[in-house]
Amino acid sequence: MPRSLMEAPALPVSHGTTVLGLKFGGGVVMIGDRRATSGNLIADAKMRKVFGADDYSAIAIAGVAGQAIELVKLFQLELEHYEKITGDRLSLEGKA
Repeated sequence: MPRSLMEAPALPVSHGTTVLGLKFGGGVVMIGDRRATSGNLIADAKMRKVFGADDYSAIAIAGVAGQAIELVKLFQLELEHYEKITGDRLSLEGKA
């Protein structure tokens, strides 16, 4: 038995983001956890991880938050730009 916590063997720690999408008769619901971590520290307990891309699409993020949020903003801007240039919304296949 270890004499202190410093001598205790490290236990494996699982970590990750939880995002869930549910499809039902009236549409789709996307939800995600709100906790952002940096190693073992909670960096933000109220971080948003699900974003609307346009009126018909949503994006969920995981991983490096700063870069992921910038990619979401860029994608939203590209969808808006496409619609202004063509006069049509980008198809679901085009978004994917």
